[in-house]
Amino acid sequence: MLLSVVVCTYNREDYLKKCLECIVNSTLDKSLYEVLVIDNNSVDKTGEVVESYRKLADNIFYFQEHQQGLSFARNRAIKEARGKYLLYLDDDALVNEEGLEALNKFLSENAGVAVVGGRSFIEYESKKPDWLTKKSEDWIGAYDFGEEILVVNKNYRKKLVRYPIGACFCVEKEFLASIGGFDSKLGRIGKKMLAGEETLVNFWAEKKQRLIIYFPNIFVRHLIQPERLSIDSFFIMTFYNGVSDYLIRTRVHSFLRRFGFSLFRVVFLFKNILEYCFYSLVRNKDKAFDSRFLMNFNFGYVVALFGFCQNG
Repeated sequence: MLLSVVVCTYNREDYLKKCLECIVNSTLDKSLYEVLVIDNNSVDKTGEVVESYRKLADNIFYFQEHQQGLSFARNRAIKEARGKYLLYLDDDALVNEEGLEALNKFLSENAGVAVVGGRSFIEYESKKPDWLTKKSEDWIGAYDFGEEILVVNKNYRKKLVRYPIGACFCVEKEFLASIGGFDSKLGRIGKKMLAGEETLVNFWAEKKQRLIIYFPNIFVRHLIQPERLSIDSFFIMTFYNGVSDYLIRTRVHSFLRRFGFSLFRVVFLFKNILEYCFYSLVRNKDKAFDSRFLMNFNFGYVVALFGFCQNG
């Protein structure tokens, strides 16, 4: 078996139904893939939801992971999955009908790929806030770089494409196991907003000279809940993204390279502050918000940096 689809979930039965419905309606023959639902201590009717879909498709399997945290749930799939590749889908992400078939065909024809990222389109459950710019949608999981398949390794530094993100993230199981799986110190744990566990996987893939591919033929509609669209939630999220970025750098970079990158972050923090003040004065709300979010990101990085220094 080439492909295992993994959905990690925590108290989101309503979203899980929609997610599984899309997977069940895939054009890929069900004998060619399996679906693993990893329940991370849900207290709602998640188990019942999965059981109802198991009656429709016998390739769906249910597991409970009691160690709290998204990375623990994702790593459980390394142990349980039979597929060579693990496709992680968020439980609020709805995959296109032809996506699994297209991905399965691509993987069968392209040996040596470590990571494949699909597109992610934002779908709002409530009215999109006026202050939310197109650029700021990246913070909540927008990921779209067009219709062409791209080798991320070659184009990331040119800023033509970013690393694949977790909403639709496919990784070779053997490679993932070889780097110790997803880092359990990263990723959301309950209400802790840490992130970046799949970013670290991308870093290791590039470091080990393994192929990272942007594959637009599989995509998800990423449902965005109203509570995620407050300004305060964006400030918290961008701050913790900065903290996460610092933690990632400590794992993959030497001290000297990390020092240089940290200096860069400090400089950009001051640059963001000046930009925010300027755009606020000239009443350019869009650029003021974009600058504020970047300022929060770099502030989170700097806070983590000096917190690390203080702890020795």
